[in-house]
Amino acid sequence: MNNHETVKLLNDLLTKAYDAEQGYANAAERVTPGSHLCRFFYGLSRQRESFVEEIKSLMAHYDGKPHEGASLLSKVHCIWFLLKDLVTGDETEILEECIRGEAAAIREYDAVLTLDDLPHNVRTLVSRQRNIIASCIHEIHNEEDAVSEIRSNKLESAQQSPSQNTAV
Repeated sequence: MNNHETVKLLNDLLTKAYDAEQGYANAAERVTPGSHLCRFFYGLSRQRESFVEEIKSLMAHYDGKPHEGASLLSKVHCIWFLLKDLVTGDETEILEECIRGEAAAIREYDAVLTLDDLPHNVRTLVSRQRNIIASCIHEIHNEEDAVSEIRSNKLESAQQSPSQNTAV
């Protein structure tokens, strides 16, 4: 793989990292401010910001010029996310959307890792970031389970409260 091809590949990954950074920041803004979930999403946004910096640093090794900012598709997706949020306002839906995005990222990272002529330092970075993303999917599923449990407990409490009031 020549330097030009390596830089193009890294720029593609860089754009995905920008998209994820922005997506998680948007998700954090859609949940209760200061909540555990809000902090969780901002943490993932910062993590993706570090992905951006790592990729940019590696690009310098190949004399590449990094793209700046999220993709047009990401911006369109953000608008769709806003509209969907206005309709549902559901944290579970936000988490599901994050899982879909992470699953897509895993597929893209896996495709890069299949390249035989991928430089070793690029393979190392891509593999490490891919494993972090895979771990994030597990964490997001855990958050989704917690949100569902909280919702279920609130529903049970609400259903029990009226019967307790009528017994008095």
